[in-house]
This record gives sequence, C-alpha cells and structure tokens, in this order.
Amino acid sequence: MTPRVTKGKCTYCNKIFSKSGMWKHLETCKERKKILEKKKGEKCFHILVDCGKIYWLHIGIPVTAKLKDLDNFLRDIWLECCGHLSAFRLGKNSYVSYPDDYTGYKDMEIKLSDLLTPGMVFTHEYDFGSTTELKLKVLSEYKGEVKGKSVKVMARNDPPEMICYQCDKKIAAVICSSCGPICEGCSKEHACGILLPVVNSPRTGICGYGG
Repeated sequence: MTPRVTKGKCTYCNKIFSKSGMWKHLETCKERKKILEKKKGEKCFHILVDCGKIYWLHIGIPVTAKLKDLDNFLRDIWLECCGHLSAFRLGKNSYVSYPDDYTGYKDMEIKLSDLLTPGMVFTHEYDFGSTTELKLKVLSEYKGEVKGKSVKVMARNDPPEMICYQCDKKIAAVICSSCGPICEGCSKEHACGILLPVVNSPRTGICGYGG
C-alpha cells in the first residue's frame, strides 16, 4: 500500500509542501529569488512533471534545450532501465527517441522554445511494452540560473513509504513485479524470482528498474 499523495522539499529553502502548494511557494520563495538575482542563466521553462499524485518534479530547463535533453533528464532521474524507446506526445504530433523505427514520427532534435508555451500540457512515454507515462505541464517562463542542457530540480516528492503486502505492517524494502512491495523479513521467504529495490520513481517494480 502506498500513500495517496506525497509532499516534497523545496531545494532552495528546504520547506515542505504538496505538489500544488510547491508551485505557489516557488513563485514567492525568498531564497529562490536571491539565487535568480545572482545567477546569470538563460530564459527557462518551469515544468511540473508527474505520474499520478505520488511521484512529481518541479524543474527548470532552458528554453533553448531540446526535447532530447528533456528526455535524457527524465531517463536519468526516473526511468532508464534497458534502453527502451520513448516518446513525447504534443497534440497530434509524436516525437520519438528513434524516429527511423517509426515512419511518420518526428525526432526529438527540436528546441523547447519552438514547441512549448506556458499553460501547455503534454505527455512522455517510456517503454512501449511496460509503459510508464508522465504528464508534463509548462507552468511559467522565467529567467533561470541554468544554461545549455542543464536542468534544475526545484522540488521533488519525498520517497513514498510502501507497506509490505504480506505482513501489512512493515515498510517495504523491495518489490516483486508480480506480487507487490515486500519488507526485508518477508522477502527471505518470498518464492518469486527477481526482487527489485523500492526507489523514488514511478518505474519502481517495472522491468529491471533499480534506480
């Protein structure tokens, strides 16, 4: 069993808020304002990335970065396990990681500024077999502290605690893709195959993802 919602910590001031509360906080965070005034970064998009109510990120990425850079970031922080294909879906258009394999699809070598505007909502899919789908919303455009391909994580959900499905008491340490989360004690007697670590990612327990 996992929590229905999670909170997270602002990386500027360490204050804790919910996913929606974090957006409001970041707009007025005094520590963030100090850094933005000192750093000479590029114009950035503030993007909220989430997978349901449990896993979420508030990030800043230069508008000159490409979809491929955003894809690489999402793979690095949340998704990558076996080099699966991925795709962004914006309206009727699909931008895939390996367009040669999909006739009519576009590649990710396009700048975010050529596609995105504040208020826009789009999706990202990783692994077309056991798919993990993320929702992304462009919250605002601002003068940031990063440049080039760099991505600033402004806030991230705290790791959710999963309760062991067997004893229904202890916090899970591993997860079985067939059965569910399992605590350390119960895992010693679990008869299934590979047990994967519980990590702070929507990819937890899927394919070979280990964080």
